[in-house]
Amino acid sequence: MNKLNNDILENIYKNISIKRSKTIVNYIAMLMALARDNELNEDDLINWIHSKLSGIGYFQEKNRLFTQNKLDEFVLEFIEGRALLYDDISITETKQNEYVISSKLWYKKNPPESFFYFGIDPEDFSNYAQKLAQINAEKLGISIHFSEDQANEKEVAHIQLSKKCPLSKELTVTQPSSKDFSWLTCFFNEHWGGTTMVSKGTTYNVLNENILLAKREDYIVGILVYKIFKEEAEILTLEALEKYHGVGSRLLLELEQNLKTQNIYSINLITSNDNLNAIRFYQRKGYSFKNIYIGAIDKARMVKPTIPSIGNYGIHVKDELEFEKRLIQ
Repeated sequence: MNKLNNDILENIYKNISIKRSKTIVNYIAMLMALARDNELNEDDLINWIHSKLSGIGYFQEKNRLFTQNKLDEFVLEFIEGRALLYDDISITETKQNEYVISSKLWYKKNPPESFFYFGIDPEDFSNYAQKLAQINAEKLGISIHFSEDQANEKEVAHIQLSKKCPLSKELTVTQPSSKDFSWLTCFFNEHWGGTTMVSKGTTYNVLNENILLAKREDYIVGILVYKIFKEEAEILTLEALEKYHGVGSRLLLELEQNLKTQNIYSINLITSNDNLNAIRFYQRKGYSFKNIYIGAIDKARMVKPTIPSIGNYGIHVKDELEFEKRLIQ
């Protein structure tokens, strides 16, 4: 009888643990849905959360409480948080003072009811949780890089002390040096699946085009790639590695000023139909909607299969949207 009671108790605890994870995920999903109903995307939600935490001195106090074993203490808290959301967590320590933590993403295979009720895609949820963790860590001087172990359906977090340059360092814009190209190659391979891109049916190798870099000391924090066609220019990509710190705006301003001195009359750019952040950003910077190319990205995917089918907010990535800004009237 004692054994039977113990078995029952063990099952109760196990079921409570599962229900606790689902409840937390459900509440996060509802928060994401509430933000969307108020025209806020996941980045806006993260920014709002961090503005509140920064306003009450949360990160300053966390940094004060850390001891000399800052990385170990952060990793322990990270694992405790992950244990509330994920299953089958494992941890290893590399020789480079880096912790590698693997977590089973149960909600991708068995999404909770809230994902269906509120229209939350599992990928969006995963991306939100990752971004929130990364920015939390960045505020505490910790770097987190996420990868995916698809064979075992696991998320892998690589955690180490941050090597980024502090935000207090001056932001400068410059052309890439020869040593920057190996870093750029790695960046585009990791984030784009290669250094080529397709725009309006034309394939470009971004490393062969005009490039502006935003840097803090020797650290690259932003990338702008563009091409000049006689009296107009086209932005091929604008990447801000530091969000909400004016990196994209600074690169764009520097480009516009440079082009005016060359008597370039206008700047065009193409973005995808799911990139709502970019659509909002460029309109705020004075760019006007010019054209839409229906199905252009579906065609580009035949040239570059690594282009994802599903993008931000679970939107099917299929159309190209063109924007323009007149520099010289």
